[in-house]
Amino acid sequence: MTGQAGIQVLVRFMPHHNHRIEVHHAATDRYLGRADLADQTTDEQISAVR
Repeated sequence: MTGQAGIQVLVRFMPHHNHRIEVHHAATDRYLGRADLADQTTDEQISAVR
């Protein structure tokens, strides 16, 4: 969610994916992406973010 600081979002917990959340823009419900728990990410995921 880099560059999205300050916007209001809806966070949706996905019970079948208990290691991630889905993030949507609060006003428009536009899908912004998923967020994985930092302590459960792989080295590949960390490299992709960097």
